[in-house]
Amino acid sequence: MSRSFLAVAAVSASVGACTLTTDFDRLRGTDDSAEGGAGGEAPTNPCAGGLWPDVCGDGLKCTLATPSQGLDGGITCGPKGSAAAWSVCASDADCADGTWCDASTSVCKPWCTDAGDCPSGAACVSARRTDDTPVPGLTVCTAHCRPDAPTARCGPGANCVIVSSGSPEGDCAAAGETQAGCPCSKDADCAVGLRCASDRTCRAWCSLDEAASCPGSFTCEQPSVAYDGTDFGSCSTLSCPN
Repeated sequence: MSRSFLAVAAVSASVGACTLTTDFDRLRGTDDSAEGGAGGEAPTNPCAGGLWPDVCGDGLKCTLATPSQGLDGGITCGPKGSAAAWSVCASDADCADGTWCDASTSVCKPWCTDAGDCPSGAACVSARRTDDTPVPGLTVCTAHCRPDAPTARCGPGANCVIVSSGSPEGDCAAAGETQAGCPCSKDADCAVGLRCASDRTCRAWCSLDEAASCPGSFTCEQPSVAYDGTDFGSCSTLSCPN
């Protein structure tokens, strides 16, 4: 990821002409109409024209001025935290510079303009609100993690779940507290390393290609999802211990 600039694509659509235009100039600070553009004076807002890193001073970072409006609401300096990429967050103020607290997963995710800004194999996708709708114009990196090894990429208290971003992709999301074998309604209910399986119980992720991927005498069962060259299933489990 570029150290000098963490950009996000601002997209405007012309429905009548059926055209799609991506305006990177406004975000890169090369648009003369932006405050402090070419030939102008230094901007009073250090974030004017882009999501610049390390420009806001101690304890601050470039962030969305009005999160509900996405990039259309402007970019400004706001509080930053110490939570690194793919760590659990309650608000954007928890997240380090260059990252955004994705509300649908409650995890800090790096800003991006395309997949080249992200870890190898990861995708640059729309940031999401609590109701899972896109934040206008804002894109962030997925983690490209393995669901059977969440702590290898995700922070404490976060799971690696399989999401769809055009194709299956592993991404970090805040984990719940429900233990293996206990009832669940969604993946977010389950503790670290577990998924909400098709029988609506929390079960450990496993690889159908690896006989020893489940503990003890437990076996890796269908249904499975194919991701990154591996067929992931769920470990058989005993009844809920609670």
